[in-house]
Amino acid sequence: MGQRIRQVSEHWAARSMGAGVVSTFVDVLALLTGVRLLHLAAVPAAALGVAVGSVVSFVLNKYVAFRAGAAPMLPQILKYAGTVLVAMAVHATLIWAFVDQWHAPLLAAKLVADFFVFTVGGLWMMRFVVFRLKAPPATG
Repeated sequence: MGQRIRQVSEHWAARSMGAGVVSTFVDVLALLTGVRLLHLAAVPAAALGVAVGSVVSFVLNKYVAFRAGAAPMLPQILKYAGTVLVAMAVHATLIWAFVDQWHAPLLAAKLVADFFVFTVGGLWMMRFVVFRLKAPPATG
């Protein structure tokens, strides 16, 4: 059992999802800070959370999940920024729909939007766009 857990924890997806848990915690903390202390509306507070959480996510994915510390940072940052901008637009739309249109609780709406945008979509964007893993060499 312990060996199986080690095998799973060595997979890029498990490490990236772990990075996602940490960055989501930071994201939610920034969201709540925006709403409670800065008195921001739901959408700007959610955007603040996504921006702060995204920085944490980039660092953890680069150095922990994908172990791409030696790769040039600028191309990765540019690709990451592009995927985050698209994700933020989709995320903001979902927050607007859930909170402003359907009157869902903010935190619940945020977590549902996070799941679809960042966990499902973001995981694959990290793997196939930002931190592309090299294919193993063909053996013949």
